Parts: sequence; C-alpha cells; structure tokens
Amino acid sequence: MKKRTDKTLAILSFALVSLFILIIWYFNKGAHGGADNYTHYRISQLAPKVPAKFLDLWGKPVFTLLNTTFAYFGFKYAQLMNVILGLLSAFFAYRIVRMTNTDNAFSNLLFYFVVFTPIFFILIPSVLTEIVFAFLLLIGIYLFFRNKYLFAAIVLSFLPYARTEGIVLIPIFILAFVLKRKFTAGSFVLFATILFSLIGGFVFNDFLWLIHRFPYQGAKDVYGSGELLHFINNYRLIFGLPLTVFLIIGLISKTIRLIKNFELNSQLAFEYLLIVIPFIIYFSAHSFAWYWGRGGSLGLIRVIAGVAPLAAIIAFWGIQEIFNKIPRKRIKFAISLLLVGWMVLELFLNYTIPRKWGNTEKIALNAAQWLNKSEFSNHDTYFFIAHFYDFIEKEPGQKVSRMYCNYSDSMHCLRQGDILIWDALIGANEGKFEKWKILNNQNLSLLKIFIPEHPIKLYDGSNYEIMIFKKDSITQNKNNHEYLISLLKSEENPDKILLKKTEYLNDSTDKKNENKPFSNMYSDNIIVKKNEIKPNDLHLRLATNIEINNKGLSIDDDKLYLVTEIIKDNHTIRYCSADLKSSVIIPQTNFLLFSIHTELNLKNTDFDFIKVYLWNPVKKRIFIQNLEFKLIELP
Repeated sequence: MKKRTDKTLAILSFALVSLFILIIWYFNKGAHGGADNYTHYRISQLAPKVPAKFLDLWGKPVFTLLNTTFAYFGFKYAQLMNVILGLLSAFFAYRIVRMTNTDNAFSNLLFYFVVFTPIFFILIPSVLTEIVFAFLLLIGIYLFFRNKYLFAAIVLSFLPYARTEGIVLIPIFILAFVLKRKFTAGSFVLFATILFSLIGGFVFNDFLWLIHRFPYQGAKDVYGSGELLHFINNYRLIFGLPLTVFLIIGLISKTIRLIKNFELNSQLAFEYLLIVIPFIIYFSAHSFAWYWGRGGSLGLIRVIAGVAPLAAIIAFWGIQEIFNKIPRKRIKFAISLLLVGWMVLELFLNYTIPRKWGNTEKIALNAAQWLNKSEFSNHDTYFFIAHFYDFIEKEPGQKVSRMYCNYSDSMHCLRQGDILIWDALIGANEGKFEKWKILNNQNLSLLKIFIPEHPIKLYDGSNYEIMIFKKDSITQNKNNHEYLISLLKSEENPDKILLKKTEYLNDSTDKKNENKPFSNMYSDNIIVKKNEIKPNDLHLRLATNIEINNKGLSIDDDKLYLVTEIIKDNHTIRYCSADLKSSVIIPQTNFLLFSIHTELNLKNTDFDFIKVYLWNPVKKRIFIQNLEFKLIELP
C-alpha cells in the first residue's frame, strides 16, 4: 500500500511540475541567458546544411546534435528540447535517490527540488547548454548505480562536449571506475574525445583540432574577472534560500556520516564520490575561473545550473535529516507543502515569471521591426546580437548573419547596399567596432538610431544603443554626424524637457578662439538647484552634449570623464562618472562632440543640488566650445 502511495505521489508531482513548466514555456518572452540562446539556436539550425557546425566547440557538439531537429521548427521549439530534458533530469534525480536511499519517504520532493531550484527553473525554457549537461550527468550517475558501467562511461565521456568544464569531472569518474575495478568500462570515459578527434581530424585536417579550435583563449581581455565568492554571494538567485539551507545541512550530515562510517567501497562512499564531490568541484572550478579570469568565464550564475540537480539531491538528504527527528507523518507532510510553497514564492520574488522582454531586447526588437517594415527589409543584413536571427523576418535568398569580420576588414565583408546593425555592447566590445570609428566611416550611411527611454549603463560606462547603417559608396554617403544629431533631436519630446542650459564651463578672456580652456584636474561646476526641478519630476534623464576643440586630445589614450554628484549639506550622497571616450560621436580634426545620458532617480531623496563637471585626470589643456545640458522627465 505504501509503495502504491509513493508511486502515486511521484506521478502527481511529476505531472504538476511538468504542467507548470509547460505553461511558463508557452508564455515566456525570449529566454534567460540573452543572446547566447539565439546563437545556439542558429548553430542548430545551420548544422544540417553545414555539417561542420555539428563540431562547433562554442556551440557544443552534443547540444547541437540533440537540438537541431527542434530548431528546425523555430526558436520556441528549440526551447522545448530543454523543457523535456529538464523534466527528465528531475525524474532521474528521483530515480537515483530511490536506488541509493534506504528511506525513500517523501522522495517525490525531488521533482520540486530539481525543477524549482531557481537557476535551473529559469533555464529550462531556454536554448542553453546547462540543462543538457545536467541531464547527461544524471544519466551517467544513474547508470553507474544500476551497475551499467560501460554505458555509464560512454554517457559521461560526452560531458565536455555538452559543456567544456565537464572535463574537470572526468578524473572523478575515472576514480570511481578504478575503485569498482571496472578498468575496461572506465577506459570508455575517453570515448567521446577519441570519436570527436577522429571525426574532426578528417573534417578539419587536424587531429588536434579540439586544442587548436578551443574557443575561449584570451577571453580575459573581453570578459574580465571578479570576486572568488561571487557564486556564493548569489546563492539566493542560484539555489534560493530554502534549498540553500537544506543543501548545507545535507553536505554537513553526509560528510559526518562518511567520516564516522568510512569504507572505501561502500554505497555511502560512492554516493559521496559521484554526487557531492562533482558538485563541489564544478562549483569551485567556476568560482576560481571567474576569480582568475580564465576559461572565458563571464561570472554568469547560470552555469551552476549544470549541477543544480546534484544540489537538489544533497538538499533532499538535508530534509531527510530533519524528517528523521520528526515522528509524525502529518507534520512532515505539512512541512513538505510549506517548503514547496516557499520555493515557488522565491522564484517569483527573485525572477520575473513568466519572463518578459529585457530592456536591451526591447531595443533590438524595435530595431528589427523597423527594419522589417522599411525599404531595406530585403537587403542582406549583418549584426552582432544573435537575437536578430529570430527577430528579422528573412526573405527567400536574403542573407541574415552575424558579423564575424574585424573592423579593418569590414568594408571587404560588406557589399554595396548591405545593412549593418551595430550595438553598443557586443558590436563595440567583442566586435571591436567602436562607435566613433563606425560613425566616421565614409562607406557607411546611418539610417536609424534606437535609444532606450531609460538609459542603460554598460560595464564600460557607455549607454546602450543600436544604430542601423547601410553600405554606400563614398559619393553617396551622407554626413553621419549631422544626421545623428538630427535623429537624436527628433526623438526628443519637447514637453518632457524640464530644464535646458547651453553654456560654457569656464570664463575666459581667450577672445581669439572663443573657447573656454581648462587644464586643472576638474572643470568648473554646472549647478542645478532642487528648486529648479518640480517636486513631481524627480525621475530624470540627464542628457549632456559637449563640444571640445580637438587640440592634442587623443581619443584612445587620454582620459576625460563627465561626473554627476548629488549634494546634501555640502556632502556628496550619490556619485557617478562616465568615460567620454565611449560617448564620442564626432571625432573630427577640428572638434569632438560627446553625447551621454545618465538616469537620475531622485524620488524620496533629500538633496540640495546636482553638480556636473568634467574630470580631467591627465590635466591636458582642453578647450570647451559648447555644453548643452538637459534634464528630461522619465515615467
């Protein structure tokens, strides 16, 4: 009777989480993880036509092979593969616990623990590789505990080709096979590496292609590094508070039990070796990779989803420790309901569910919709953001592709009439198409600019924006700088401009040049007093245009910042600075024009005045021709 009840609860739990995930998948806009989803989708789409794409190490061969059929039907169906594999991951986590635990009461909680782990949940309806990795990892562990050692080794051998960091787990599994004295089966953990080396060897004429085509070399220059405890500090977004609590209890209790009852080949030792150790190694590897800036780590918390089901299993051990001290089953059942409810509440508190378009995605979608309706809709189109693979309505024979050329070769890659969609994040940084260079390119005509209503600051201090260009001959090219200024002015709503000042920063007797020079570290201040702003208009965009005479000022080498301070009782209560290099729009020989936007939300802020000035750390003599300063109301 008990067995039938457990089975019924398991089926009901699986059905509930499946229904919940399918509803979220249906209503989600886009997918968590941003542009990488669309790149994986495009690789999966292209692979049947370009078989070498199956071996793309960035795209991950295992993922591409599994996803290509789903991707054929469109982006939404490409997500469906991860929905299926995510739910199957929960099922195999449940099966692993049923096989390894003597007490299987409330094992149906595994379905909720796995699926409702926040980082795992938001990635289930995605086109990213973490879910495939987690699925393979669980299948391999499940087969090992089922004594299917050969099949387990073969499945586990594919981990590095689902996610590259899977390679750090291979030594752990080799040790497990050695301890089981399954040397022949264990040797098959190299199966996938040998297989892909041979296939790629014939395709690329290089049997060491796995090394030579490694996609993350030199990534620190682009992605940087961060804190060692970055992933621990984000425990709430990764595991949620309830799962974190029981994860810690499970880790401690399992470790104490192993120490007290240590036997090298015991079931307990293999549970620890195959579930706890891989989780710790994987989590630690990503922490150190981000700290050292290695392996293309961007500090993305989503990567931990690859071992989230292992964390769920360990957390289940933790809740079992609590349940073992509670005699009454009804109390355990009540705790289980409260726990699942708490986990669902954490999801909705920490993430927008169902997902809505992100701010940068909205801008990309607006740009694509404008292009789709424009006279240029059938032109070959190149871009840096992979979202456009799905956003642009491709016509028969039209080429729609990522821009892979560097800036110096770009004019050879683009043909007359081709469209280039530039963005301030990927295009300016990874693509190395700096804003001032592309605006100054005489072969590119600016067609349209898209700027978010609320300024989006990027990690280099610049504002996020998208510009659409068309390649023309030099004789057909219009002045991009003048046209950009006219576009920016046309986008402004005069009714929203609360305050406008056009002035020079410094007084000067330099009548000959009519420029206002300063060579100190700080320029004079522009002051906006609180009484100059209406009390109801304290959510603002600070729009600043600065014209500087270009006398020996190097865009690439010299530093110049626009600083905004909020002052109360002669103390700075808020400070922000922006590097003007990322905001230059006219790098002419005579003068430079900088345009930068900053969002100021001063609601519920007690202040006396806003202070704006230029910070000139190199103390070069700079001549300011004009400064336009506007405060624009934001909703």
